[in-house]
Parts: sequence; C-alpha cells; structure tokens
Amino acid sequence: MQLWAVQTKLAQEDATKFLVDAFQKLGLNWAAFPVRPFEHHIPDFQWDGPIVYYGSTGLVKRVWENETARAGARLFYDPERHATSWYGARLGEAWLNHGAQRFTVGDILDGPDFACFGFGPDFFCRPDRDLKAFAGKVYTYGEFLDLMKRSLDHDAVTRETVIVMNAPTEIEREYRTWWIGGEVAAVVGYKTGDRVKPWDVSEDERCEIAAYSKEHGAHLAELEAFVLDVAVTPRGLRVVEINDIHASGFYLTEHILDVVAELSNYVAKNPTQCSDEDYHRNSLVAALKVPK
Repeated sequence: MQLWAVQTKLAQEDATKFLVDAFQKLGLNWAAFPVRPFEHHIPDFQWDGPIVYYGSTGLVKRVWENETARAGARLFYDPERHATSWYGARLGEAWLNHGAQRFTVGDILDGPDFACFGFGPDFFCRPDRDLKAFAGKVYTYGEFLDLMKRSLDHDAVTRETVIVMNAPTEIEREYRTWWIGGEVAAVVGYKTGDRVKPWDVSEDERCEIAAYSKEHGAHLAELEAFVLDVAVTPRGLRVVEINDIHASGFYLTEHILDVVAELSNYVAKNPTQCSDEDYHRNSLVAALKVPK
C-alpha cells in the first residue's frame, strides 16, 4: 500500500483540506507534515511501501537528493527530464518557445549590452530546469539584470545556471492538464491573457485540450506522470511547459479527487520506479493511445 505524504502551508496554495478529503473518500493512507523554509529534514514515516509526496518544489528537490527518502518514494520527478533542454527537443515546434536560445546567468551578466543577444526591449525568460529559481515571464533587460543580481545574493541561482530566452509570444488562454500513465486525468482553465482566473472547462474545451495534451505527452512518457500546460496562441495550441506532478497547483479543487484517484491507481499497479525498458514500453503504449 502507498502512503501520501503532504506538506502543509504550501507557498502556492494550501490544498491539504481537499487532499485529505480525497484520501478519505478513496480509503488511502496519508500523513500531513510541515516543512519549514531552509529545513532539509524529511520525516521518517516508517512506511513499508511507496510514498507519494506532494508539496513545494523545495521538498521534491530534497527528496530527490536524499538517498534514503528517494529510495522509499514513488517519485515522478527527474531533474534531467524536467528541463526545457529535454522536453523542448522532443516536442519540437509544439513547444511554445521552440527555437529559444540558452545562456548561463554569467553570459547575461558579462554581456556588453543586451543588443548582442538579438532580442528587442522585452523578452521571455525562464530557468531551463523546473526548480522555480525565478518566475518564467516577460522581462526588460534592466529588470532581469536586477533580478539575477538579487538571486545570486540569495543563492537562488549561480553564474552557471542555464536560462532560456525567447521573443515574447502572445497567449490568449492557458490550460493545465494532468498526464498519468498515458491518460489525461483532468483539465482546468486557469489563465486568460495575463490574468489568473481559473474556470471549469466546457466539454468541448476538455476534449480538445485533453486530446492535444495526450498527443504531445506521448513524446514525454518516460516521465510516467506530469503536469502539461497548454496555451491557445495565434498560431494554434502550443505546450507552454511541463511541471512536476508532486508540486503543481490544482487551481480548482474540484479536480483533486480525479488526480489523486488516477495517480494512486497508477502507483498501485506500478509501485516501483520504471526501468529504461519500461520507459520505452510506456512511450509506445502512450503513442498508440493518441487519438487520430
């Protein structure tokens, strides 16, 4: 049997109440625990079975780096694969920032002037890896320089941190989808333009976005379970990014039960980490399930 271990008082949202409600309805084992800022201790749950963590990106990173905790966890996070350099190459032109340039923080700080990087006065930038070192959004060069200097002072980034830069792309709406074992467990709309205001999607929206997520998630099936964000743009649907399923916000609590049920069923059937052969087989199975 699996144990859900949930970090309380999350920075993004405290979904603990709704998660616990889902655990109780589904008859799942769970434990809630606080993780304070800058605290690296991970509780020893004395659990003989896979542990599924949900919390902050900091928590997931600590579990990954802690050999004992990682051995007992059913972890769907991989720092090498949760990076634009990995999933962007597999998504190709379906990725919103296809063709983006990569630099290190040191490249930007040492650049003689911003014109040498080939962008206009505004540009989109985000970290290559999914560790939320800083927000991915549109910046001016001055704003970004100030941010990087402050981040260096607080150890959020280093001069070697890889960043992704691209010209801004207009986004009309954004959707969040949960991709688990080749299936889309839930879809929610969460952003219109620059305004975050979640909504429960219509059946037509759900079918369109789920089909798109399933089609392109099949190229990333080595991750088994992840969150895939989709944007409506003037060029059609595009994948904004993928996110770690252990640390992604739900936006609408109505979908928590669906996600918990699907992920719990998947872990029950696949209690240990997949091998490379399993990854390959998952990719093939997911590809076969893509609607024509």
